[in-house]
Amino acid sequence: MRLLSLLAIATLSFSVHADVLVENAFARATPPGAINSAAFMTIHNDGKEAIKLVSASSSASDVVELHNHEMHMGMMRMRQVEAIEIAGHGSTELKPGGLHVMLLGLKEPLREGTHIKVDLRFSNGDTQFLSIPVKNLMAEHGMNHSGGMTHHTDGMKMDSKDGQFRIGW
Repeated sequence: MRLLSLLAIATLSFSVHADVLVENAFARATPPGAINSAAFMTIHNDGKEAIKLVSASSSASDVVELHNHEMHMGMMRMRQVEAIEIAGHGSTELKPGGLHVMLLGLKEPLREGTHIKVDLRFSNGDTQFLSIPVKNLMAEHGMNHSGGMTHHTDGMKMDSKDGQFRIGW
């Protein structure tokens, strides 16, 4: 019993002194047959020094990587990054079309209204154990039921017709 009390106190004290706060986390729901998805969130660093998100894991997928989107020769492409920096007393937003946590090799489809577990590890030693909701981003951004979806973000156009996604400007 005494050991349990000590563990409870240690856990509370870790939570109180943690410099990292994660808000608005969610994972993207997947269409039938999709084997990959992504998780998005805002990470706040209340500490003085910059920290980095250095890795993530999830029981929902075989592999979890940190990713970013970049323009290359007029095409938007996704690439793995080593870490994601959060400035001291700052925030970094992981969002569609930008930085994100990539979930590769999903063990089952991600359905809207469910939750998945995602663990985030930071360079300052903090670890965040999250249970995040799965959201349907197509429903939030609107679907054109006459044959495709068009979505504009900062001048970028995403167009889907016949299930094929094209990204352009």
